[in-house]
This record gives sequence, structure tokens and C-alpha cells, in this order.
Amino acid sequence: MSQSFSRQIVGTTPFSQQDALQLLAQQALSHTGIAALFEAITATLKTVLGMPYCRCWQMLSDNLTLKCISVSENLKNEKLPTSFSGAEAAWIKRLKQRKHPFALSSHQRSPEDWSEILVPDACNAGVLIPICGSDQELLAVIELYGTELQQSDSELDFLQSVAHLLATSIQRSRSEGLLATQSKILEQLAAGDSFQNILSSLCLLIEAQSPGSLCSIMLLDESGTKMVAGAAPTFPQEWNDAIDGLTIGEGVASCGTALHRKEPVFVTDIATDPLWAPFKAFAELHNIHSCWSTPFFSQTGEVLGSIALSHRSACAPLQFHHQLIKTAAHLASITTDSSRATAQLRHQAQRDVLTGLYNRKTLLSQIQAKIQALREKPLSESFAVVFLDVDHFKLVNDSWGHRVGDQLLMAIAHRLKACLPESAVLARLGGDEFAILLGGYPRQSGAQEILNRIVEQFSQPFELGDHSLFATTSVGIAYSSDRYQDPEEILRDADIAMYQAKQTLSGEKIAVFDRAMHDQVMARHGLETGLRLSIQQAWQSRGAIAGEGHPVVPALELHYQPIVSLANREIVGFEALLRWQHELRGRIEPVEFIPVAEETGLIIPLGSWVLRSACEQLKLWHQQLGDESLMMSINVSGRQLLQADFVGQVGQLLAESGLPPSCIKLEMTETVLIKATPVLKARLEALRGLGVHLSLDDFGTGYSSLSYLHQFPVNTLKIDRSFVMDLRPGQDQVTRTMVGLSEGLGLTAIAE
Repeated sequence: MSQSFSRQIVGTTPFSQQDALQLLAQQALSHTGIAALFEAITATLKTVLGMPYCRCWQMLSDNLTLKCISVSENLKNEKLPTSFSGAEAAWIKRLKQRKHPFALSSHQRSPEDWSEILVPDACNAGVLIPICGSDQELLAVIELYGTELQQSDSELDFLQSVAHLLATSIQRSRSEGLLATQSKILEQLAAGDSFQNILSSLCLLIEAQSPGSLCSIMLLDESGTKMVAGAAPTFPQEWNDAIDGLTIGEGVASCGTALHRKEPVFVTDIATDPLWAPFKAFAELHNIHSCWSTPFFSQTGEVLGSIALSHRSACAPLQFHHQLIKTAAHLASITTDSSRATAQLRHQAQRDVLTGLYNRKTLLSQIQAKIQALREKPLSESFAVVFLDVDHFKLVNDSWGHRVGDQLLMAIAHRLKACLPESAVLARLGGDEFAILLGGYPRQSGAQEILNRIVEQFSQPFELGDHSLFATTSVGIAYSSDRYQDPEEILRDADIAMYQAKQTLSGEKIAVFDRAMHDQVMARHGLETGLRLSIQQAWQSRGAIAGEGHPVVPALELHYQPIVSLANREIVGFEALLRWQHELRGRIEPVEFIPVAEETGLIIPLGSWVLRSACEQLKLWHQQLGDESLMMSINVSGRQLLQADFVGQVGQLLAESGLPPSCIKLEMTETVLIKATPVLKARLEALRGLGVHLSLDDFGTGYSSLSYLHQFPVNTLKIDRSFVMDLRPGQDQVTRTMVGLSEGLGLTAIAE
């Protein structure tokens, strides 16, 4: 009771019943709690009615037990019982039946009407005030004792008003408690508290709303057949251990049966209910005599678990309990659904969607943990990182479609799992790239054996429905070292080793990383970067020439090699040769940088610059020499020819320059024709339709060369230099044959 309220009572003379009710109403509205309100009522009744002895009792959840929560000052030092159960006090049952205040006199002191408390013998009168809810549920009891009681109508009305005020406050407190419970659980969810903590909080909050009960939550396992202990903070551990893992079904206590039936099961007396027959002795051992279990469901109607209220006496639920359990089940459902959603999001954040393997982020996290352990404890377990790539996987998608490609990736993931120990971490990095973290594998251990097994498994066909596909893999491995500080570094080195295995001509599918590989990759990266900048510079120099900026001296330039007719020794044309003068390395040969341009796609802007620059130079010579018969041979790559607008680019260039189409000769290698598709063949026909000449470079070095001469509209054969570099009498039969073949087909032959 608040001090201000105490002063109001003491300082009020006389203290009327109306004043008392007003003060009690103010106390009830102040939200100081039910216990404080009981204290205020104790003091008020003593003052207003002049009865010195007062006790207040609250009915517990079992609706059988009264618990003392407030006594008047003159009883606080007495050794009085703190609780009564219905089995011990017949007057509790009589209170439930009467449900209104009634007076006691000295000649009525008997176990049926008087509580068995130690009060002075001088107390000849008393009054019992039952506090009942709207459904006539007994919520609490107030006892008053003194020497006499004026049983006037006004006093009985006053007591009835106090009882109503207290009942209203208790019921309001219950409603507020339910709202507070919901708010607390939702706050914990929003704050990201752990699933276990939230379930435990829910149990404790429900127990606070239902004094005397024990709350527990059981969950269904992934199979949907067994119970898993969710939370039971006030139960002994052996109780939780005994229930955890039980298979649900009819007759498996309250929770197992409720989960099986998918409906509430209220066992009011465990001793006599057949559902508890197998567990009755265990329940008696732990003094559990009733259990009300209610299943809760997901938003889709799936059973998630059950929430139960147990009691140490045999009892049935009241209306309030049904509302409480309904609220608790709803909160348990929200919590479990949220936890599952969070777990699913966490799983999705860690896993590859297609294969279910770990993703790149998770793999890097695992590698980082290994690096950290090795850094803190140098003698810790070493590890290795493996990088795998499926050879020519793009052909699968192009030939069979992405659905079959996805099926192949899933089959590969399954086969890789079968090759690895349980401790290995397998991840899909994207596309057809996989990576493995192997713990405890130094260079001389079984890592090589595992990799050999993987390569061997890839030699077997993959059966994908109606398709039987072969897919090989290239594998690189990098071993842990104290020089690795970032997981990306060792993964990068394993990737470098994999690339080395893919490029090797020996057929070896596995490569171990060493520093030389890294140096080669860095050199290649530097070459690519320099080439990219040089191409940009070359195009900028064209703008400067056109007056759009300051002159720029490009690192890339074209040299022109004359093409001489052996018949009259006259120059009939030129071949444009690309040269690169690197500012640090000096001259870099095309054989070194053209493959890099092809692989990176830089060949597109580079080839476009070469084509335009060579045409402009030829136009200038035509004007200076007055000879428009001079031709220009310009090399083009397969990637250029596959550009959808390449024919249009050539046509536009011819129109802009005014050059006769017949003086432009586009050179391509035999390898382009070997991989030719119907699209490429149509594109070559379109170029011939413009009037442009086509030349087959490096003739004689490819495969099935003669067959391609009939298939493609070629004008010129360019005999590879290997046939003419050391040409001596008696050793020129092959070259003579090539020249004769050209003449027979009506083609021009050029000796390089």
C-alpha cells in the first residue's frame, strides 16, 4: 500500500464507507498491482468496520488452493498457514457455493464456516467475503474477525461493493497481463532474442498469469513424429529428459495425444485418465496430477508443437484458462514460425539455392576460422582449399538447355559429397565452379588421394533421365600457409592452380599451387591491364587527330607489310600488322597479347580500331599514289565475326571511306572455320556479298583444310610460313601442291 493512501486512511475522521470506496477505486486505477490493492483493502476494512484482524487470499490456477497474500499488522508475527486447499478446508467449497459476503458469529465457529486460523478467542464475530468473477469463478477471499459486527444492510452493501471492485481489478489485471505478455514476446522477437529464450519467457509469463501452474512447450521434430523439449523452465530436468524424443500418438500423455489428434487434450486427473497410464507413476513421482495440452499451428496449418499447463492437484480449466492457453498457443505459433523463417533465411544466406551446398560467403567464413586458428596456434591443424571447374560446361547448356545443365550441377554436387569426408566443407561458388575446404591435410597426406577419387568419379557418365552425359573436371589445390591472412587469397591461389590444370597439355587434371603460378597470373593480369589502357589510348589518339583533343602517341600502332606479286615484282597490296610498344617491357609480340585479347573480349574494340585505321591508311595511299587497285589484308578474329552487327560495321566503314570493297581482304585462321557454325557461314556469305575478299590464313596447319575450301567463300589461301621458311630444291613438293590447289580452285595463293 502506498504511503499517501495510508495517510489518507489514518487522517480521515470519520472515515465513511463512501470515502473508503473512493480511495480504493483510486488505488485500483493507479496500477500499483493486485498485491498492493489487497494491502489497501486490509487497512481500509480494519478502519471502516473496526475489525482488527484481516487476511486476504488469492485463488490459484487449480481453483482449489487459496494462497495468503496479505494480513493485518497484528497477525504478521503469528505462525499462520500460508495456503489452504479445497481438500483441507470445507469452507472453501461453501464459499464457492454462496458467492456473496456472509457473517459469522461465535456459535458458528466450526470447520464448515470458520477458517482454521489462530485468532484471539475474544473474536466472536467474523465475515467472509468471496471475490467472484463475471463467470462466478472464485478469485479471492477476504476474512475479517473482531468482537462484534453490525450486520446492517449498509455494511453488507459496502462489503459487496469492495468485493466487486476487487473482482473487477483482478479481471482487468488478467487482461492487462495477457497484453503485457504479448508485448513482451513480440519485443523479444523484434530484438532478435534466441528462440529458446523466447519460449522460456513465454512459459514464465504464463505461469505468472496463472499462479500455481507449470507451463511447458513441446515441439515436433522435422519428421513430425517425435516430441522435442522446447521449454519448461520450472520443471525438473529429468522430466524434460523423459519426455524429449517420445513418439506422438494416442495414449502418449497429454501432449503426445494432443499433437497426434491435432486438438486440445485436457487431462484433469492423471491418476484415473488412461492417456497417462504408461506415465502415471512418473507423474506421481514429480507431484503432477493434471495436464492441459493444446497444439499450436503454423500459418499454413502445420502442427508445430503443443503448450501445456500442469498442476500439482487434479483440476479442470476455467474460462480464464482457456483464454490464457489460446493466447499462449498463438504466441508460441508466432515465435516458432518466426524462428523457422529466420532459420530458413539463415540457411538461404549460407546455401546455394540450386544444389543446397554452402555458398561462397559461408566457405570464406569457414576458411577464415581456419586461418585464425592457425595464426593463434601455429601447431593447429593445417588445411587445404580445392577449386574445381567443370570442363566445357557451357556446351551442356547450349546443347541440352539450362534445365539439363542444372540437373548436371546437382548430380555433380551429389557425387562430390560422396567423395569427401564428413569434416570437409563443400561449396558451390557459382556457375560450374565448386570449392572444398579440407581440414588436416598437409602436402604428404591423403588430400591427393581424395582429389584422384574425384577425378575418377568424373570419368563416369552422369545419368540424367533420358540423357547420359560425360563431364570432366579440372582441379587446383592450395595448402595452408602462414602467409595467408585473407580467405580470398588461398581461394584465389587454388583457382590459379585449377586454371593451370585446365591449360596443361599433358592431360593431368590436378595441379598444386606454387608461387610461379601466381607470378604468371600476375604477369598476365598486368598484360591485360596494360592492353586495356593502350586500346583506350589508341582510340583517344584518333580523337586528337580529328581535332578533339591534344595529340596522343599511342602504344599500339600498325605496321604495313607489302604484298608483292611474283609475276612482276610489283606491290599489289599490304597486310596490316599490329604492334605494341609497352612503356616498361618494350615491344610485346602479338603471339603474346592477342590470346589475352581474345580471352578477355578486348579483341572486339582492338579489332575495330585496327580495321578502321587500316582502311583510313589505304584510302590515303589511294589518294597519294592514284592507284585504287592496292589491297589491304586485315586480320579478324572469330569473336569479331560472331558479332551480330559485324557485317554492318564493315559496310558502314566502306561507305564512309569510299574504298572499293574488293580492295579489302579480311584474313581468318583455319581454327575459325573448324569451329564454324551455320551463323558464321551465313556471315561470311554476307561479307562476300558486300564485295569484300576473304583470306584463309595459316593454311595447312589445321584439320580437314580441304573440306572447308568447298564450304566457305574464300578468295585467297595464305600458305603458312612453316612451309616456306627453309624452301630448297627437292623439298618444295608440299608448297607446289598448295599452289597448284589454289590455281585449280581459282584462288589466289600468298606465301607468308
